[in-house]
Amino acid sequence: LKKAALYAALVSGTLYLTGAIRHFWQEGQLLLSLPTSVAEQYSYSLVFLTIAIATVLLSQWQSKSGPRKAGFVLLSAVVLKVFVVDLNDLTGVLRALSFIGLGLSLVLLGWLFQRLKNTEATTEYP
Repeated sequence: LKKAALYAALVSGTLYLTGAIRHFWQEGQLLLSLPTSVAEQYSYSLVFLTIAIATVLLSQWQSKSGPRKAGFVLLSAVVLKVFVVDLNDLTGVLRALSFIGLGLSLVLLGWLFQRLKNTEATTEYP
């Protein structure tokens, strides 16, 4: 029952955040038929990137492997969204720089994942 309440709270929080972002950028309206601006798309990415990083760091600090994996899944979903949706609107030099930045962040993400995985392995099996 405790896990079900936790999952319900996570889903409710996610829906609230996406609704609040939509409400902010649509000037007080929450109509789904209105077009989504580029700034709104970037806001979704930034908010969920912040949540993913906070989840990974807090779960590492508390030595919880389940939430850490969930944080990395969310981080991967945000990176995929940036790659598929956000970079679609860029052209020229900005697009090239964004691909380079995305590539570097993926390398950093892989390094961080390996480091945290190795830290977890050494703490579990001394």
